[in-house]
Amino acid sequence: MNPDFFPPPHQDEGWDPNLEAYTHKGIRSAEEIESYSVDDTLSTLQIGRYLLAHGKPLQKEALIIHFHRYLAEYGTEATPLLQEIINLLRDAQSSLQITAAHMFLESIERGSFSADQIQLCLPIVMQFLSNQHEENVTLSHFEVLLSILDRVPADSVRRELIEVALSRGEVFETVASRLMCVRLIGKLCTKLPRDLVYPALFDKALSLCQDCDHEIRARLCEDVLPAMAAAVGEDLTANRIVPEVLRLMSDDASSVRSAAIECLASLMPHITGEARTHRVGPPIRKLCLEARTDLTTALFVAKTLGKLVHMWASLDQVNFLEEDWASILAFYKYSAQASDPNVRKWCAFHFPAMLKSLGARKYTSHLHPLLTHLARDESEDVRTCIASGLHEVSQLIGRDRTQKYLRDAFELLLQDSNVLVQQAIVRHVDILLPVFVPAGASDEVKDHGYATLLPSLITLLRPPAPGATPGLPWRTRLTLLEHLTALEHSFSMQQIHDLILPALLQVLAADPIPVRLVASESISRFLRALRFPRQRTGLISRLTCDFARGRNYQHRIVFLDVAEQILRHFSRRFFRMHFFDSALDLTQDRVPNVRRRACGILPSLKRLLTLPGDSFALDRVNSRLQLLLADKDRDVMAMAREAERLSNKIEPRNTKKGLTLTHQDIADRKLQEEEDRWDNEERELEAKREKDQDPPQYAATRTRFVDQRTKILLNRGRAVTERSQRINEPDAYSRDSPYSQSPHPSPGYGHTHTHAHAHPHPHPHTYTHKSPAFGMGAKSGIRKTSGDAHSVPGLPKRIPPKKPLSASLATTTTTTTSTSHHTHSTHSAHSAHAHHTGAHLASGYHPSPSTTTTRRTGAGSAGRGTSSASTHAHAHTSGSHATHTASSSNKPIRPFRFRFRPAVANPR
Repeated sequence: MNPDFFPPPHQDEGWDPNLEAYTHKGIRSAEEIESYSVDDTLSTLQIGRYLLAHGKPLQKEALIIHFHRYLAEYGTEATPLLQEIINLLRDAQSSLQITAAHMFLESIERGSFSADQIQLCLPIVMQFLSNQHEENVTLSHFEVLLSILDRVPADSVRRELIEVALSRGEVFETVASRLMCVRLIGKLCTKLPRDLVYPALFDKALSLCQDCDHEIRARLCEDVLPAMAAAVGEDLTANRIVPEVLRLMSDDASSVRSAAIECLASLMPHITGEARTHRVGPPIRKLCLEARTDLTTALFVAKTLGKLVHMWASLDQVNFLEEDWASILAFYKYSAQASDPNVRKWCAFHFPAMLKSLGARKYTSHLHPLLTHLARDESEDVRTCIASGLHEVSQLIGRDRTQKYLRDAFELLLQDSNVLVQQAIVRHVDILLPVFVPAGASDEVKDHGYATLLPSLITLLRPPAPGATPGLPWRTRLTLLEHLTALEHSFSMQQIHDLILPALLQVLAADPIPVRLVASESISRFLRALRFPRQRTGLISRLTCDFARGRNYQHRIVFLDVAEQILRHFSRRFFRMHFFDSALDLTQDRVPNVRRRACGILPSLKRLLTLPGDSFALDRVNSRLQLLLADKDRDVMAMAREAERLSNKIEPRNTKKGLTLTHQDIADRKLQEEEDRWDNEERELEAKREKDQDPPQYAATRTRFVDQRTKILLNRGRAVTERSQRINEPDAYSRDSPYSQSPHPSPGYGHTHTHAHAHPHPHPHTYTHKSPAFGMGAKSGIRKTSGDAHSVPGLPKRIPPKKPLSASLATTTTTTTSTSHHTHSTHSAHSAHAHHTGAHLASGYHPSPSTTTTRRTGAGSAGRGTSSASTHAHAHTSGSHATHTASSSNKPIRPFRFRFRPAVANPR
C-alpha cells in the first residue's frame, strides 16, 4: 500500500486524526488491505487518476485533502487532475464537497493555484451557491468565492454575481443567506464600475437597512455603505446614504448605533463641506447631549467619537463650527470623569485624535488638565491607554510644550506601581526621552534635563532583588536597555558614570542570558562614551575583580562576552592594556564551561598581537591553546580544535616585514587616535584645574612630581590614567587595595625583598619584584624602577618612621663572611638578580632558600604564609668582612606610598 495517501499526523498539518484512526482500525482483513493497495510502479499523477476513477471514498477524500502536495510538486501539470476532482464533485456527497471547498480555500490563500486553475474552479463554486444545495455546502463555497474575487477581475462573471447577490437578499431568505448578500454587495462595490453598482445593488443595500435582524444592519454599516459611497459619489452619498446612517445612529441595538457612528466617520471624505455642516453637525450635537445623561450611549459614543472628530476636522476645519466644538468638548470632558472605567478608557484611547483635531495651541487650555487627570486615574486600563499614546501627544504639541507640560506625567507613569503601565511607557522611551534635551546640548543641560527622569528609568532597568516585589519582565527590561543604548550620546558622562554603568553591572550579574548579551554590548558602548580615562578606571576594575575573578562561573563567562564587545568598540592597544591578561587567564578556569567559552576568544586575542613586540604574549596564547587541546572535557577539546583551526588562518602582523593596512587597521588607528585625543583633553583639563587651585610657587614642583610618577607608571607597564589627586591612593593591585583580595592568592603574594647597595653613585638603584596578586597567570614580570624613592630629583622625600622598625619586628640574623673581592662579586650578583627579578614595592619578592640562609628566632617567626622583609647591607671595603643582617616579622610592612609635599613652605 502506498504510504503517500496515509501519512502520519506529524507530517502534514491538514491530516485528520479521525481519518487516520478510521484507516488503521477499520481495515482488518487481508482482503480489505489488498483492496486499498495500488501499484507502486505508477507515478504520483497516475496514482491520483486511478484513485479518482477506481478508488474507495476514503482514498478519494485523502487525495482531495492533500491535493496541495500535487500543486507544490507539479504545478500546472496537476491541472488535468484538478479537472477530474471538479467533475467528481458535481455528484459527490456533501462531506466531500465541503472537503473540496476547504482545499480550494487553502490552496488559494497559499498561492498554489495559478490564474488558469482559479478560473477553472470558479464555475463549480458558482454552481454550489444556488439554492439546490445544502446550506453548509453553500456557505463553505461562498468563502471560496470571496477569496477568488480578491485575485481575479469580476468582469468575467459580473452578471452571474449580481444575480446571486440579488437572489440571496430576498426577504424570504434566511438570515445566513441575507448576510451572504450583504457581504457579496460590499465586495462587488469595490470591483464593479458605478453603472453596475447603481441602481440595482445600491437600492438593494438601502432596502436591507430596514432589515429586521440587527446583525445585518450592523454589517451594512461596517462593510457595504462606506464602499457604496466611494462607488456612487458625493451627491448620492449626501442625499441617500447619510440619512440612512443618521437614522441607524438612533437604532435600538447598541451594536448598530456604534457601527453607524464609525460608518459616518468613514463617509466624511465623500461628503461636501456644506453637507457636513448642515447634515452631520446637528445630529452629532444632539448625540453628545444625550450621551451625557445616558451611560450606555456614552460608552459607544466615546468608543467612536475620536475617529469621527478627527476625520471631520482634518477634512474641513473651516466649516467646523464653534458650537460643534463646544458640544464635543463638553462630552469629552464628561467622559474623562465618568463613573464607568470603560468610558474613561476610550477617552484616554482617543486623546491623540482629539488633540490633533483641536490643535496644539488649544492643548493648554482644554486638554492638559484632562491628561493630568487620566494619568492619575485609579483604573490601570485608563493609565495604560494614556501611557501608550503619550509619545503621540509629544509629537503633536512639540518640544517646548512637551518639556513644560509632559514631564510630570511622564515621570508619574514611569513610577507607576502597575507593571502594564510601566510596559506601555517603556515601549516608546526612545521617542519621549530625547525631547527633554535638545540635540548637541552640553553636559550641564543634560544633567538638568534628565535629573528626575533618568533615575526612574534606572530603577526600572535594575533587576529585582531576591525576595523583593517582582519588577518588569525581563523582555521589557531588554527593550528598555536597547532604547537606552541607542541614546548613548544623549546622556552626560557623569550620568553614565554614576547611574547607567552601575545599573548595567547589576544587569550583567543577575538577569537572564538574552539580557546579559545586550548588556555586554551596552556596557562597552557606554564605556566608550566616557571620554576621560579616570572615569573608566573604576569600571574596568569592577569588571576585572567582580566578573573575571568572581566566584560565580556565569560571571566569568559574562566577562568574556564583555571582552568581545570591547574588541569591537575600542582599539587593540586599549584591550591589550586592560583586558588581555584577564581574558587569557580564564582559559585555565576550573569550570569547563568557562574554558569552553574562553576558547572562542583565543583567535581574537591572537589577531591583536604585533610582532616582534608581542612575541611573549603570542607564546602565551599558543601555550594556552595547546593546554586546551589536551583538556579532559570533550566539549572544551572540540571548541579548542575549532579555535586552533581559526587561529591557523591568522598571521600576526610583523612590523619588520612591513604592514599592509587593512580596513580593520585603519579603523583601529582611528579609535586609537580618538583615545589619545581624549587623554590629551583630560591632561589639559587637569593641568588647568591644578593651575587654578595651586599657588604659583608650587606649580613647578607638582609638575615635576607628576612627570616622575608618570615615568614610573610607564616602566611598570601600567596605563597612564592616574592624576595628581589619585597619586596618594594605594595601587589597585597592592596589598592594601580592596581589589587585591583574590579568591586565588599566589604563594608569594605580599612578600617584599629590597636590596639597598652602598656604592659611590649618587642615586642608588632599587629593584623590586611583584609576585602574581591573582592566580591563573595574573600580571607578573620584570619591572625596573630607576632611582630610589628618597633621591629621585623632583620627588618629595619619604618621611622617616617615628620609631625604628626593629622595635616591632622579630629578628632573623644571617651572617655572611667574604673577602673584599667576594663582597664586590656578591654585590654584582645581587644587582644582576634584582635586574631580572625586580617588581613593585607594594607586593615584594620572597627570597628563595638557595639564595639566603636564615635562622628564625623569636616566637613570631613561625608564620602561616605571612609576608617577610629582609635588608642586605654590603660594605665595599677592601680586605674586610661584611656582615649581612636581615629582619623579618609575621606582620606585613605597609607598601610605600608616594605623598606630595611641597618644597616651599605654605605661606598660608
